[in-house]
Parts: sequence; structure tokens; C-alpha cells
Amino acid sequence: MKPFAELSYSGQIKRLKRLAQSALLKYNLGESRLVCLSHGENTTFKVEKEPNLTNFWYVLRIYRAGKHDNAAIHSELLWLLSLRNNTALEVSKTVVASDGSQIVTSEALGVPEARYCTLSHWLPGRFLNAGLNAKAVERMGIFLAHLHQSNQQFTPPLGFVRPRFDEEGLLGTPIIPIECKLPVSQSDRAVLEAATKKIRASMQYLSEEDDLFGLIHGDLHCANCKFYRGKIQVFDFDDCGWGYYLYDLAVTLYYLRHRSNYIVLRKVLLDSYQQIRSLPKQYESCLEALIAARRLHLLRDLLQRQDNPKLRDLTPKYIQDSIADISKFLDITVDRR
Repeated sequence: MKPFAELSYSGQIKRLKRLAQSALLKYNLGESRLVCLSHGENTTFKVEKEPNLTNFWYVLRIYRAGKHDNAAIHSELLWLLSLRNNTALEVSKTVVASDGSQIVTSEALGVPEARYCTLSHWLPGRFLNAGLNAKAVERMGIFLAHLHQSNQQFTPPLGFVRPRFDEEGLLGTPIIPIECKLPVSQSDRAVLEAATKKIRASMQYLSEEDDLFGLIHGDLHCANCKFYRGKIQVFDFDDCGWGYYLYDLAVTLYYLRHRSNYIVLRKVLLDSYQQIRSLPKQYESCLEALIAARRLHLLRDLLQRQDNPKLRDLTPKYIQDSIADISKFLDITVDRR
């Protein structure tokens, strides 16, 4: 049998679908139709118990091997449960397996390791990408403000484990290791090193005081939220962790930055957030640094996903685009001749 890492993108999905089918047996849902939604950082399948009734749809997430252990995933689900029970925020609801577990372990022939899986109820509503408008961005800003505000009422229990998106968590390891065999010149590495130094300098203005630092979503953008009956519904808390609240806003801005009306959307996001929570005095300069940090963080993650053929094919261009993006942050010109 061909090794999993050597399979095509569709070949990997085919094997993971068998793993998903095995996982679903532990939920006693009966016959269901599976449709792959994504195969990237994690792999998700839409589970249709009744094809025409969204109340009987679910999302099965297969976690990437080695990213989170059981304690970290349990902590993610615990925070989600707290948000559902103690706030008015609309977030995904976890389905419990037949044995009462929120996390199941599943395996399949041809997938080299067992995987953690979770099942959530399908959230109704629609995605907005090309149709994203100021009103939707306003709801994103208000959501983040209430999310951060909710940390005042949440006391993490003993054993609560989530990653940290502080200075070391974002910048603490080389973005591109020296042994990397991908096309990265010494001048490109120098750009990344200079950016890291500049970002660190800007982050010195931030602190880990309670009003600036706490649990964050870590990945709020158009593909991780739906809009339904005037409300925003947010899912995919896989990147949630301890971080600067300003970083949560920087992540959202990162995905808006190439839109023609970015300046307007940026103001809407920050103004709507500040209706509920204040921002630190130095947030303007820090925001640009944290947006750049997001780019570096994504680049590092991509380099760790070279077992995924689709991501592997994207990597050379993504590296060059990242260098160009980071160079703008440094306000330098990169000569590609």
C-alpha cells in the first residue's frame, strides 16, 4: 500500500473518509452521507443524516496528527461549552459520542496513526466572502470584543491546556529552518530575520495584563463564521489559545488587507470593538507588527504541512509572496533580478 504522505490530495481524502466513517460509528447516527469540506490544517467532513434537513447535519473534524493532544482538545471544547452556557455568543455545539465522550479516536487502514475526532452540529447561515460588507465586519468586531470580555467570567480548571500566542509563541523558533530544502535565499532569510526583530520591538509595548491578554479565537476570518438572521456564528476554535487580544483583531485584519475598501473595513472593525472594549494606547503601531506576525506564523505552519500535496504545491509561491509582504512591512524593496 502506498504511504499516506505520497498519495495525491484526493487519495488522502479517500483514506481519511474511511477514518471518518469509522469515527461516526461511535456516535450511533446510523446511515449518513459524508462530503469533504476541507483537507488542510485539519480535515473536516459534512455529515448529512437527512440530505434536505440541515437540523440533521453535522461537521466531523479529524485533527492533524501531533498538533494537539487530548488535553488541549478537551480544553478547546470546555471553553466552547462555557461560551455557549454563559454568553450570548453563537458558537459551534459539540455532539457527545454514545459512550459520553466529546473526543473519539479513530483509525483506518492506510492512515499511519490514529486521529482525534470531534463532531459538531451544523451551523445554519451563509458565508460572506465577495459579499462581505461593513455590517458583517462590524459584527466580527463586536463578537471579538464580547469574546475577550467573557474571559472575566471564565476560570480555567486544573489541566486546561492551550497554546500561547505571545512573543515566543509567534516568533520563538526559526520561521524557515536552515536545513529547509525549499527555495529560500540568504537575502530572503535576512528579510524574515529583520521582520522578526522589528515585530519583537513593537510587541514590547504590549503586556500580559488581564485587560490585554487572555483566551482568543486566533483565526477569525470569512471562512470561519456564518451570518444568520442578523447574527454572526463562529466556529473552528482549533487555533484558540492564550494571546494578546490585539492579535485576534490583527488576524481578522490580515484576511481583509487586500480588499479595495480595507481602510474602511479596518476602521469599522476597530470602532465596533471599541464600543465594548478599549484598545491599548499603542495599538496602531502594534497592529501592523501583529499582522506581519500572523504572516510569519502561517508560513511556519505551512512548512510543517509538507505531507499534504495541495499545501506542498502552494509552498514555493507562498514563500515568495510572504517575503514580498514582509518587505512592505519593513518598507524595503526586494530585488528579484
